[in-house]
Amino acid sequence: MNVASETISRLFVARAQEGIGREDWLGNAQITPGNAVLLRPPAGQGCLFNIRVVYVGGRTEDRPGVDLCAAPELRFEGSKAAPSSSR
Repeated sequence: MNVASETISRLFVARAQEGIGREDWLGNAQITPGNAVLLRPPAGQGCLFNIRVVYVGGRTEDRPGVDLCAAPELRFEGSKAAPSSSR
C-alpha cells in the first residue's frame, strides 16, 4: 500500500538471498498515493523476499527480508526512502 505523497513507479521483488530484483513487477503501471497492489510469492520460491519501491523522481525505499506468506500488508510511507543517486 502506498501511503506516501508520491507515486510509486517501479517495484522490485527478489528472494532474500538474491539481493534486489532486476525485473520491475509493475511494468507500465504505477501505484498512486492511497492505492495498493497484491503481491504473492511465486510458487516454490519460499516466503522471504527483498522488496524495493522506486518513487517518481528516483527515491527508493527498501524492505529486506519480508515474509510475503505472513505479512498482511506492507505500507510504503516515503519517510524511509533514500534520495536518488546522481550517477
